[in-house]
Amino acid sequence: MSKDFDEAKIRVQAAIKARSGRLDFSFLRIDEGHLEELLDTVARNLPELTDLKISDTDIRELPDALWRLRGLRLLNAGMSAVSHVPSAITKLSSLDSLSLPGTHLLTLPTVLSQLSSVRYLDLDANNFESLPTDSSFPPGLHTLHLGFCHLREVPPGVFELTELRTLDLAHNELTALSSNIRKLRNLTYLRLSRNRLKKLPASLGELSGIHSLPLDGNPLPPELLAAAERGTAELLQYLNALASGGAEITEAKLVLVGEGAVGKSSLLAAFLDEPFVEDRDTTHGIEIKKLDVRHEGSDITLNCWDFGGQPLYRPTHQLFFTKPAVYLVVWKPREGPELGLVEYWISLIKDRAGAGARVHVVATHGGPGQRSAYLDQSRLVARFGEMIVGFHHVDSKTGEGIAELKQKIAATAHGLEHVSRSYPRSWYDVLAELSESRETHLRYDQFQEIAGKHGLTAESARSLARNAHALGQLIYYDDDPALQDLVVLKADWLSVAIGFVLDDPTVQQYGGLLQHRYLPQVWDNPVRTPRQRYSHGLQQMFLRLMERFDLSYRAPELSPDQPLSLVAQLLPGDPPKTLQQQWNDYKPGAEEAIQVCQFVEQDTGKAADPPPGLMARLIVLFHRHSLGRNDINQSVHWQNGLVLEDRYGARALLRTDDTDLTVHVKGVNPSAFLNHLVREIQTYVENFWRGRRTRVLVPCPKNCGIQGVLRGQFDLDTVYRRLDAGKTTAECRGPSCGHDVEIARIIGTQREKQAGNVIDETMSGAFGREILPLLQAHTAEIIRQLNAGLGGVHAHLSDEGSRLFSRIEDRLDVLMRAHDDEANDGPRLFSMDKVRSFSPTTYRMRLTLWCEHSKVPVHLLEPDKPGAGVYTVDVPRDWWVKAAPLVRTTSTLLKAFLPIGLPVIKAELTDDQWKGVEEQLTVIKESLGAAAALGTDAEATRTFEPRAAEGGLLRMLHATLREQDITYADLRKVRAGQRILWVHPRFEHIYNPEPPRIPV
Repeated sequence: MSKDFDEAKIRVQAAIKARSGRLDFSFLRIDEGHLEELLDTVARNLPELTDLKISDTDIRELPDALWRLRGLRLLNAGMSAVSHVPSAITKLSSLDSLSLPGTHLLTLPTVLSQLSSVRYLDLDANNFESLPTDSSFPPGLHTLHLGFCHLREVPPGVFELTELRTLDLAHNELTALSSNIRKLRNLTYLRLSRNRLKKLPASLGELSGIHSLPLDGNPLPPELLAAAERGTAELLQYLNALASGGAEITEAKLVLVGEGAVGKSSLLAAFLDEPFVEDRDTTHGIEIKKLDVRHEGSDITLNCWDFGGQPLYRPTHQLFFTKPAVYLVVWKPREGPELGLVEYWISLIKDRAGAGARVHVVATHGGPGQRSAYLDQSRLVARFGEMIVGFHHVDSKTGEGIAELKQKIAATAHGLEHVSRSYPRSWYDVLAELSESRETHLRYDQFQEIAGKHGLTAESARSLARNAHALGQLIYYDDDPALQDLVVLKADWLSVAIGFVLDDPTVQQYGGLLQHRYLPQVWDNPVRTPRQRYSHGLQQMFLRLMERFDLSYRAPELSPDQPLSLVAQLLPGDPPKTLQQQWNDYKPGAEEAIQVCQFVEQDTGKAADPPPGLMARLIVLFHRHSLGRNDINQSVHWQNGLVLEDRYGARALLRTDDTDLTVHVKGVNPSAFLNHLVREIQTYVENFWRGRRTRVLVPCPKNCGIQGVLRGQFDLDTVYRRLDAGKTTAECRGPSCGHDVEIARIIGTQREKQAGNVIDETMSGAFGREILPLLQAHTAEIIRQLNAGLGGVHAHLSDEGSRLFSRIEDRLDVLMRAHDDEANDGPRLFSMDKVRSFSPTTYRMRLTLWCEHSKVPVHLLEPDKPGAGVYTVDVPRDWWVKAAPLVRTTSTLLKAFLPIGLPVIKAELTDDQWKGVEEQLTVIKESLGAAAALGTDAEATRTFEPRAAEGGLLRMLHATLREQDITYADLRKVRAGQRILWVHPRFEHIYNPEPPRIPV
């Protein structure tokens, strides 16, 4: 403690000498006695002090000398044993910001209500045992943090804080939110994450000023979650519609799956009291019908989805497996469960819908003389637990067991979460009319006309369409110019159309290569019924929908008149002959890196096979990295693998086997490309297959085993946990190894564990010391190349330059992913420069938005609008102190990466504009050296606080920006795989291309 006390005295003397307005004793082990001595010196010698931080110290009470600091504006005494706030605090008449998170307060100090000057109050992580019923808060609060406080209800006094703009109630035990929330008319940020809310008050929709409303981790009904996923404005609009009148709906989905010809359609016909049909035709695609059931006095409408069992349709069917739903896995007992693949179908349901799905296993066709229906029920129950509701044996022809099964299904549906819920009356009426329609699809203007007839505005109609799409009630993509005029009412109609492509012998013969000029024969065949023939415009939309479903992608044209697509699931099963040349013989002796994606069940952690159809979807997802991105004949891909290449020449081989997916990369700095691919795979798997997660393994660097066989592997998460615990080695458990291996060798240049590592290393660690001087030299070289007219600068980089810029790009990707949740409400890439101190508690900053595709500032992409995407914003000093690590790291990385992005736009700039860009590059080159000195800046290297990592800082910035420009400089929100990006309009076509060309 004496060492920390000496350090504190040095800080006091330095502050007195510099006449500083700030003192920070955080993380110093000093008690209240020593703090009293220090503050007595400060009170006598530093009247300029405005900010004091005494968090994470050993104090148990606030020292008396504190009340003599009459000019104090900011006080942070969090993470200490302070258990009460004395009335003397009222002497701090200038206090604007008070932070007491993680202290020992058991109730709200009543003296807080007398602090009329306080605008910011942080009481996070206090275990409040009791709360006063009257208002005990400073009356003029703008910001209030009450997260992690074990609150079961919001203190009533909160709703009297009419000036409140930010309210954080995350990580509590709230089961309801009072309708009094409507009183907080100035609220712009409300955080309710990780509570127990099952509904939201409609009055919340009246608070139109709210720009951010995180709700993750609450058991809310699906229509609320669907609205929230589209952004805060959409959610508020939904609540407003609900406030104008609600309709109670009680409905669920009933999904029938199983192999072909096991009797699913006959079973559904028996439920509907339809006559039995011998030798019924097999279902192609999907058939959807309604079934009304009743349980305990409640009427429930079941939307029944009968899926064809043919293997070709399964990748499409997975799109419609959702929860809450009741599933029937149907099998034919006379052929045995081994042919019916009962376990496979239950596993598929779990992968897509999660362990919360409910399954009835149904044996059919069990008439007299047939083989008895036997299943290893105990094994299935042991594996899938509560997912399996029951086992049944029915005969659809005689009706045996049908009534009983129907009753069991009704009981299961009645027990589903949110089976009964409120829906805006006008929305319900629109969907009711659409469900009774015989139309398979509508133009959007026809849909809007129906919605208008029921009183919906144009904006509300679009919200309804998006919400209904998220719930699987129809299909509509408003964010895609090629699809936004199509509303698909009957998913079975669409599924059949896609099935015609998957079933086509010619497309299969050519290994999934689909020439667009052949599509009229597939989709407008005159031998089919009118319902199964599709116009040229619909053909374009169907092909675009296949792209959105990750079933196909547009390949490079073989010639100007031969547009082409690749249907990935129809690729050949064997690797192409070019694999040897394009992978085995590529850059012998180059640096290599390997990671293994092992798939496990989300709820149990048990190992599982690769998700069905995974490689086909990855081939579509990564097609921009394909070797055939310019010439399809150069592609190297097959049903179980593909070869990719990044812009720096690193090449990757992805292969699946019965258990794992291996990603092997070689070339210059292979780890950067490896990190990117594995992060994309993890995101995709865990978003599309909800019942799965991905465990990442790294082979033992000792290359143990016999010629790579039985080589040991390290779980990266486990290795990082050991590192956090101060360990330096980990044991290889490979059967022929058993050695302790240095963690540094295991991790090497593998992926970053979290954004915090990037921030620490970039600004003040080895990365900064190594990279920043190199950047100066390479930026100068790139300016020379650009002036020489060399396009595609990355192609002319040395190996050292490629390694440098790939590392920077990798770190930018990590930072963006750390804020993927916030991307729904606004962009993540921006640089900030301090203009001046605007007031004692506020900084004035110049903020520049950057395109998340090109990594280029918006104003450089708008040569006719030099100020586009550049704003002056005023931010609280407390915000800046917390945000400084993120902002300065992002700014440095973006400016360092700018030379790689600039060739994209050079050809479109005038000579004068390009001269300005050159000047900016020169400034960047000269400033990179100065960036290395940021390690001495206390604000820049300050450890990231938990709230920063959770995105609160970025959400606050979004709210500030929206006040100036609701369009974010016309950046377009696009979807890239499972992620959202904000890109300049000139790049939007990459993610939302024009309709595919189909020759008539």
